[in-house]
Amino acid sequence: VSTQSTGSSGINAEYGNAQDPNCAGIEGVIHAYQTALQNVALSGPTNCAPIIRTATRYANACATTPHGGQGYLILLILTDGQFTDLQACVQAIQQAQQSPISIIIVGVGNADFSNMEYLDGDRTNSAARTRDIVQFVPFNKYCHSPSLLARELLAELPGQVEKYYTSRKIAPLGKKMH
Repeated sequence: VSTQSTGSSGINAEYGNAQDPNCAGIEGVIHAYQTALQNVALSGPTNCAPIIRTATRYANACATTPHGGQGYLILLILTDGQFTDLQACVQAIQQAQQSPISIIIVGVGNADFSNMEYLDGDRTNSAARTRDIVQFVPFNKYCHSPSLLARELLAELPGQVEKYYTSRKIAPLGKKMH
């Protein structure tokens, strides 16, 4: 779904605050979603490569926090159909693999989401990927159970975060690498 915000630009412009695109917890995500629904016109085409590239730039910028913390970004994309810029998305995802980012795509509705499965890479040959950063979940398959939906949405996230930091020999805060 493409979005047209009311004057904001950049990541999370739909939420209305491009300077601080962060959401605190699930309540923050729900608030951002509800706010976005009031501020955008939903229509096609669905071009997601620009938001993936913007999120990647943001992830790189916040990789190290001013207080010595470690930043990692999770981009949540809700879609009711295929991305019309699939090749551009593949390229954006390949470029994002070296960044502290994971992408969770939730397919809502009964559309053909086979291209999302391709982006996920779990069931396809993803030899060009150095790190799997995409998790696709079809909402309708898990909507009957919030706990099962949450488990599927977050299933790959711990491994994605761990692989990012261990590949850079960065220990969790307060720990030393062996």
